[in-house]
Amino acid sequence: MPDLQQQVRYLKENNLRLINEKSNLENEYKQAKLMQTQAEFHKKTNQTLHQKISELQAMIGKTDLERQRAEELLNVVIREKEVFIS
Repeated sequence: MPDLQQQVRYLKENNLRLINEKSNLENEYKQAKLMQTQAEFHKKTNQTLHQKISELQAMIGKTDLERQRAEELLNVVIREKEVFIS
């Protein structure tokens, strides 16, 4: 009889330990899932920002080219004006 009571006590303790372990694992899983969601959000945000940077760099290149053309045209007009005045 004491042997049976000892087995029951052992099984109860083991069951309690397993329940606690399961609870801890569930909490860890929830935290991992939350972190995964956050990581995916930041990854998408990062991709969007890189795309915007690329678009802005393209615009800068285009604007710089337009500025150079306008500067060249201005220099031509200034030279023609100087020739006309001379």
